[in-house]
Amino acid sequence: MMVCEVNQLQVFVSDGEGGQRVVLDVPHLEIKPGSLTAIVGASGSGKTTLLHCLTGIHRPTVGSITMQELQLESLTEAQCDAWRHRQVGLIFQDFQLVAEMSALQNVLLPTHFARNDVSATRASSLLALYGIHHPNVPVSRLSRGEKQRVAFARALLFNPAFIIADEPTASLDRENAMIAIAALKNCASQGQTVVVATHDQTIFDAADAVISLAHGRLVRLSAVNVA
Repeated sequence: MMVCEVNQLQVFVSDGEGGQRVVLDVPHLEIKPGSLTAIVGASGSGKTTLLHCLTGIHRPTVGSITMQELQLESLTEAQCDAWRHRQVGLIFQDFQLVAEMSALQNVLLPTHFARNDVSATRASSLLALYGIHHPNVPVSRLSRGEKQRVAFARALLFNPAFIIADEPTASLDRENAMIAIAALKNCASQGQTVVVATHDQTIFDAADAVISLAHGRLVRLSAVNVA
């Protein structure tokens, strides 16, 4: 069973001269549930655009994306937002935390945008799991590694089916990068489907599959570490 399937996906943008150019061209792609998939390629190869399409943040020009048997292009913006808030945990390269808020408040921030029954106790437990034992400290006083762990806790708040991470180790030292990679692997081992855009060789080595992009085009899909 595939939890994610992409067919004839293309994204066009204006070329500034009255025409259009292709920034993403993926004829077919399948991602298995409970796997860690790395998306690799040079800067500008389309990695982030593909992540945004898989989450419904960006609508493709043509093609279809099926996530959990839902065709994202058939959903209204409101329906897509509701699905994403509940089923997708997003981890951004720049963390996107609110500096004035505490670690706990940042983790609970998604509750303001989606109906839920998540408690502060779960948020505190997730922070403790990632080594943040003072949840009421403002994130402005945390190190970059600690901020990344707060971002991980926030992404897992609703126990989402998908974890989508954009260069999650790019700004971390090696010790904190290894903590982040271990967290991603653990999510996959717990049955969550993890997709990571990355330049990090350690993530390549840990992945179950690697999607290679060049100039927006799928050039290789390799299964690795799969029995």
